[in-house]
Formats: sequence, C-alpha cells, structure tokens
Amino acid sequence: MCGFSGEYRWAGNVDLGRVERMRDLLRHRGPDGEGSWAEGPVALAHARLAIFDLSADGLQPMANEDGRVRLVYNGELYNFVELRAELAAKGHRFRSRTDTEVLVHGYEEWGLDVLDRLNGIFAFALWDPTERRLVLARDRLGVKPLYLAEDAGGVSFASEAKALIGAGLVPPELDRPALAPYLALGYRPGRASFFRGLERVPPGTVVEFRDGRRSERRWWSLAAEAERAGAGGAGEKDLDDEQVLARYGELVTDSVRRQVVADVPVGLFLSGGLDSTTLLAALAETGTRGVSTFTIGFDHETYDELPAARTAAAHFGTRHREEVVHARAADELREIVRALDEPLADEAALPLWELCRAARRQVKVALAGEGGDELFGGYGRYFWDGWARRWARIPATLRAGLGRALTGAACEGRRGWRGAVRRVRKFARTAALPEARRYLEWFALLEPEARAGLLTDGGDAGGAGAFDALFAANPFDAGIRRAAWVDVETLLVDDLLTKVDRLSMAHGLEVRVPLLDHRLAGWAFSLGDRLKVRGGRTKWLMRRWLRGRAPASIVRGRKRGFEVPIGEWLRGPLREMARDLLSVERVRRRGLFRPAAVEGLLAEHDAGRADRGPGLLALLCLEVWMEEFGVRG
Repeated sequence: MCGFSGEYRWAGNVDLGRVERMRDLLRHRGPDGEGSWAEGPVALAHARLAIFDLSADGLQPMANEDGRVRLVYNGELYNFVELRAELAAKGHRFRSRTDTEVLVHGYEEWGLDVLDRLNGIFAFALWDPTERRLVLARDRLGVKPLYLAEDAGGVSFASEAKALIGAGLVPPELDRPALAPYLALGYRPGRASFFRGLERVPPGTVVEFRDGRRSERRWWSLAAEAERAGAGGAGEKDLDDEQVLARYGELVTDSVRRQVVADVPVGLFLSGGLDSTTLLAALAETGTRGVSTFTIGFDHETYDELPAARTAAAHFGTRHREEVVHARAADELREIVRALDEPLADEAALPLWELCRAARRQVKVALAGEGGDELFGGYGRYFWDGWARRWARIPATLRAGLGRALTGAACEGRRGWRGAVRRVRKFARTAALPEARRYLEWFALLEPEARAGLLTDGGDAGGAGAFDALFAANPFDAGIRRAAWVDVETLLVDDLLTKVDRLSMAHGLEVRVPLLDHRLAGWAFSLGDRLKVRGGRTKWLMRRWLRGRAPASIVRGRKRGFEVPIGEWLRGPLREMARDLLSVERVRRRGLFRPAAVEGLLAEHDAGRADRGPGLLALLCLEVWMEEFGVRG
C-alpha cells in the first residue's frame, strides 16, 4: 500500500515540483521510501509502504526493461507469484520481488487486458509514451482510492483529495449538492466528491487520456461476475446445502491464504462477530496459528464488545490485544476528519482510529471483515425488505393501526426492547414508501422533515434522486441481491471502505479485506435468498459454515461491529464541543443551514426527546472539515 500523485499536461508544462508536493502530503500512506519521475508532458511521484521486497528495488515510479512504461501503484496483487512465473516463461526479466513490477510487465505483455488477470486491491497510474496514453485504473470493488481533477490543459491525480487541495490544484470549495445526501446518509455516494471540481474514479473503472481526449469504461461489474460464477438462477432450489457450504469454504479459505502472505507481520481486526471470526476460522483451515488480533471496547457496558472478541481469540489461540475507547477519543476528531479527506459521519470512525493506531504498534498489515454483510445477507433490513413489500399491500388505515400496536407503550419499558422498538417503528414508517425512498430512509440519520428544515437553499432535501437512478439501473430484479447491490455501489465503497482505507493509512497500516475477493463476491451474488436469510436469521451460510469451527455463542450471536455511544457522549462530555461548533453564530456565518433548525436538534437531544446523535455528528464533522480544509461554502 502506498500513495501516489501525478500530472499529464497536454497543453502547457508539467510541474514535477508540484507533483512532489502532492506526494509529500501523502507520506502517511508511504513512510518507507519515495520516488519521482518526469518526462515530456507527464510527471509521477510515489510514497512507499514496503510490504514485499523491502529493498530499494521496490521503489516507484517503476519501469519495464526498456524504460518505456512508467507506473505508480497503490495496492496488493495476491496472485502476483503466479503471474510473475507466467511472465518469466514468456521472457520477461525481473529485478525485484514486488507485485508492482509484475503489473508493469503484465501491461507490456497483455495491455489493459492485464486487469482481468489481477486478483487484488489497487489503484494505479500508468504512462505509455508509445501510445501517448495515460491510464488511471481502480480495483473492482473500490478498496483503494483514486481522485482526479481535469481542466482544459491537463489532468492531475492522487491517492487522496488532500494532496490535490493542498497543492493548490483544486480550490477548497464545497460542492453544495453534496449536502442533501450527506444529511441523509452521512456520506456522499458516487463519483462526485465534496470538493467542487474534484472527482473520484469509480470502482472497476479505467480512465484514459490521450492528447486531451478522455475515454472511460467500466472494466468489471459484480453482475457479470455473478453470471460467470453460475451457481444461481432457476436451478438454485435444487442446490445441495453441503455442496454450497463446501464451495464457500474453498473460496473463503483460498482468499485468506493468499492475503495473509507478506514480508512483514500480519494481524487481524477482531470484533467477535461473524465476519472477523470467519477470517480466524479460515486462517485455522490454512494451518496458520498464533496470529495477532486487535479489538476495541468502551467504558460503557451496553456497547462493549470485548467479551465476544475474547471468546473468539481464546478459541483460536491468538495473541490478543485490547484497547478501550473513552469519550475523550473525540478530542482527536479534527485529526480523524482530516485523515478522512471528506465529511464522513460514521461514528465507528472513532474506535477504528484507535484500533488502527494500536495495531500499527505490532503489525504492518491487518485483515478486516468488510463485505460480509453485503455479500451474505448480514443486515436486518434485508429480512425486513421482504415484509415491506407485503406491508405495502395492506390498506393505509389498517397499516397505521398495526404500526401503533407494534410499537405500543407496553414494549417501551421492557428491558432490552428499546432497539427492537426503534427498528419496528422505522419499518412501520418506511415500509410503504417507493423502493428507492424506502432504502434511503432506512439508513437516514434524520427524518425527511428534519433534513428539509435544515437546508437554507432547498434542493433535494429527501436525497433520494441518486437512488432512484441506481434502482432503475439495478441488474438484479428481486430479493436480497437487489438491495445488496446498491449497498455495494454506495455504502460499501463510499463509507465503509473509505473509512478503513483512510484511517488505516493515516497510521501507515495496510488493511486487506479477504471477504471482498472478487471471485467470492461474484459467487455470493449468484446465490439466492434462502442461502443468506433463513428461519428469520441473517447470514445463514456463514453461520452454518462456522458451526463446529467457532464458539457456539458467536455462531448464534447478533451482528457485531464497533458501535459507539455517541448520543450519550453528546449529552455529556462532548456537549460543550457540540454547542461551540454548532453555535448560532457559526451556523449563521456558514449560511448552509438554518440556525433555528440546528438549535432545535441540539435542544431535542439535550432534553432526551429524541436521539439526534447521528445527525448532530454529521453536522459536527462537516463543520470541522470546513475549518480544517479552509472550505468555502
């Protein structure tokens, strides 16, 4: 894993010094070495985090034998040993043991068809002077980031937005259409970033520039991969469960076997949930023992995941380390927001920041369980979505009465029922909505009325416009896969993977995500609902495979992640910070939100009339981001 930057100026002169300044703003991604190169209209620079071949032979930009092709690259290729052997047999000569050089020679041999041969996570920029072609490419599922800014004279690009902003290539101006989806989701989905004029290269996409002409294509899609996997379809009901379980075990174990290989120590993020425990079980299947595991707990019993993680660690005999997060962790909010590049109101960023810091003291690479929910039906709303379609057929007056009955006062006082009541209320409120709106409102940090009341300039306060288009283009016509595909295209890439990449790389830590191996992802999306949700339980396939391999309490347990008591913190130790950053004077000066509406959210939360923690966190992160990056609204 690394950071890179570059420019291609088809009109005007390339500035190597500016490209190196961008690179210097990415040193956290690559503290082990640096390099730069310029020739003609192109300049490239690189900051290296050394994982394979720790010698100077692995420095970038990297060239092929005759120095024609130049590459800067961020990522890991898990099949580079096989590709290297194939290329060597064809006569290619290697001077390093890096996967980077394999990619250079792979392009030389196969052109951009090399992309289809890669198993890994990556973003890269490649200059081919013979073709006068600059290639920018991003991995299939968007694990690794890539930003670009284009003008009439050229294109600039980097691994993180802060490099382009800090070098003065993009002015720090807010793209105001970002606000509506952000207030709903806590992130902005899609190609456009929060900075006006700065775009994200989409996952599975290659962008080419030739003398000012731009072309772009999606080189990989999940739907096509699922079709190739060929395990679903009309004959699915005839599949034997044991055969499916065996194939699942083969794919998971092979992915973990590939991804645990490195020339540096490797660890694992452990929550005690199904995803991270699956990785431990797969490591055990490969014969790997004594791995280091890391987990985060809270000084708050309701949110503490340490006991489950300890159970998993003891069962698999790991070298287990724990960190406890306190409310004072929010003192680092500014560092976290700056590391994230763009506003991201995900409360799990606080513990993840601490987790990455703790892990980096011991290892340089960590495995994480991202992707398990989207691939194997882990979100409760997948279960509820089927019921929503039935609910919508009930007459509205009857729905209203049932909703009141299901969420009646009798449930409120029962211990442990509060979360269930919130979910049932959300179901009753959203089930009859159109598909895209129902999807959005299930996630929403604030209700549509609250969002509309905040924005000073109107716009799509509902924020569902982008989701209407996504569902219209959805390649899956029914079932869990339909909602899960939208999750992969939005939540996974623009929230979960973004958060993991930025916060781990801020500490010089590489995080790998074995459950997002593209073969496993495609196969999972070829499976039908009965292999994901069965008997009212999510992740049936994952639970069934873990039976006998992991503690029963984990196999039967609820979904676990790194949940944060942000609502309680905002009524207690973080209250003054929130009041300061969201004061009437500050809000009025920004001109983005109505001061009275913000004050109303704070008052509701303080009084306990509503849990406005997620919405207030979104407003706080936005304000801190605008201050840290000097953003103009």
